[in-house]
Amino acid sequence: MFMLPILAGNVFQQLYSAVDTIIVGRTLGSDALASVGSIGSLQFLVFGFCSGLAGGVTVVTSQFIGAGKTENARRSTAVIYMIWAVAVSYTHLRAHETRHDLVCRLLLEKKKNSKQKVPIIKQ
Repeated sequence: MFMLPILAGNVFQQLYSAVDTIIVGRTLGSDALASVGSIGSLQFLVFGFCSGLAGGVTVVTSQFIGAGKTENARRSTAVIYMIWAVAVSYTHLRAHETRHDLVCRLLLEKKKNSKQKVPIIKQ
């Protein structure tokens, strides 16, 4: 029962990676696809580290709850949320970086392939 959230998180992470690979592979080519593939290990490292750290903090939280120290349990629960906020923020920033990178590369390719003016996107 306790493994279901971890399993669901891993499935969603794999789906995100698969969709990212499909979009980049079809729109930007093999060089961009290689860069997406190379970040997979780093992403796995960040999520694995955060998952292990959060798992360790849950042990401490359980001990505080068992000892009746509710204030300490609340503080350690807040630490768990902060750890996962780091992991989610990493994915969120990576998604925005990828989308921006896709748009810029597509515009540059369009400009290179045709001599017409391409509008500049300001961020």
